[in-house]
Amino acid sequence: MLIHGQTASNILTPLLVDATGRPLVVLDGVTGSVVTVQASGGDKIFSYESAVGQETSNLALAAGTNSINGAAVPAGKVWVLTNFAIRYSGTVAGVALYAALVLAGSARTLFNQLTVTSGLYYDRQGQWVLAAGDNALLTVSGATLNDDAYLVITGYQMDA
Repeated sequence: MLIHGQTASNILTPLLVDATGRPLVVLDGVTGSVVTVQASGGDKIFSYESAVGQETSNLALAAGTNSINGAAVPAGKVWVLTNFAIRYSGTVAGVALYAALVLAGSARTLFNQLTVTSGLYYDRQGQWVLAAGDNALLTVSGATLNDDAYLVITGYQMDA
């Protein structure tokens, strides 16, 4: 809820309140054209809650195409991924790796690795925001029976 109102110097005026009326963001004084904004409580707009670190693997791939899904973002949470890494170990002739995010049920490709070296991680850094139910995905094409594939993500979790 946005609250509009007049502001006098050194008076705390709520700008954003939660459902109970508790201020989340207030003006912390106004000096000329400079406004200081202060956030409070656990309801910060972008609050850090905990680290996300997840490795998902398949150590006995089927021959051909395989998909490895990371865990889904829990209800009421948001993940900001900062690193996405994929690896294949085994016979690499004809193998291709596809890294993606599944957002609202649709896979969105992040990057492909079409020439693969066994045991080498391929990674990307950035900031990818995932909502509840979204997940990371690795697709392996051209796998050899019983070879291995790994999907590793890191980042942080926030309240939605």
